[in-house]
Amino acid sequence: MKAVETKNPSSTAMLERGYLKTGNAKYNILSHMLDGNTLTNLEAYELGSTCLNTVVSEVCKQYNLEIPRKWIKVPTRFGNEVSVKQYWTSDSDNEKLGYILESVI
Repeated sequence: MKAVETKNPSSTAMLERGYLKTGNAKYNILSHMLDGNTLTNLEAYELGSTCLNTVVSEVCKQYNLEIPRKWIKVPTRFGNEVSVKQYWTSDSDNEKLGYILESVI
């Protein structure tokens, strides 16, 4: 059997595990939502995240936020419609996000 590694992760590995830092996907998503914008998976992809629901879930647990979400229908490139989740922040969450993002910079 192989021995289990018990080393502490490097700082690069810690950043990859979702720690908040200016310029990473989690930071970009939170600052986008702080500006009052809604967000879907396609928009999050442009901000650097390939799995928006995981990021939202982690952020809600880590910072005690309640990010509302609802299903919306969007057109596909073939003219059909598909349902996707849309996320946004409430005013109380915006106050928390402002403080959280301000402490990162």
